[in-house]
Amino acid sequence: MNKLNFVFLCLSCLPAVLLKGQGITRYDCDSVLISITEPKLFGDLYQQKNIGIGSQYYIEDWLNGDVYLSNKCVVKNQYLRYNGFLDRLMWFTPGTHQQVKLDKEQIEGFCLNSRTGKDYCYEKIIIKEELIFDSVAVFAEVLYKSDISLYAYRKIDIVGYHVVSRGSKYMDIYKLENTYFLKLENGKTLGFKKFGKHNIYKLFPDKKALISSRFKKSKLRHIWTEDDLILAAQDLNEIL
Repeated sequence: MNKLNFVFLCLSCLPAVLLKGQGITRYDCDSVLISITEPKLFGDLYQQKNIGIGSQYYIEDWLNGDVYLSNKCVVKNQYLRYNGFLDRLMWFTPGTHQQVKLDKEQIEGFCLNSRTGKDYCYEKIIIKEELIFDSVAVFAEVLYKSDISLYAYRKIDIVGYHVVSRGSKYMDIYKLENTYFLKLENGKTLGFKKFGKHNIYKLFPDKKALISSRFKKSKLRHIWTEDDLILAAQDLNEIL
């Protein structure tokens, strides 16, 4: 695989224009080749080897969006999509029209702007996955941002395969599995996979009575959808 460096350079990352993305102050970086300071976007050419059933992408379409870098700069108005199988941001390069798997280490987060006007914003968070001893950094969609924030990790796995051409070829079967995380003020993340109030109570066992009382007061009768989860996160911020 060829390693390509695609360079977007700032006039300077200390100009006057400030951007606010997900509560972080950022500086606007012009994609103008002025001085050799540091690369802005770089990664590997990527081509999916096998066509599968389902998709590696939570949203299949290329969407216009912004990339927030670890140096607090932002590269704006790029064609992007998130690969949930690889947990990597893909970039459709201007001019060359190639698909690049961007290096994960340089990216703090990104926002994708859908044609319906909805923004899908992701941040890198630290989680602990099942069967993995060490914590890992993943991109998770921001559902609600506050002292206690709510995220959805849109992980896509291969759950089987379909044999074609008399057994000489096969197609991977991809399936989306969401895991939800509450991120506390101290940076700790608490995860759960299923909807329901009982999953919230399990995360805060010593606060169950207080949380239950708050849910009753706000008339949150059930948690069946992501919208319900957002309401629950809002309630938690009121009482914890």
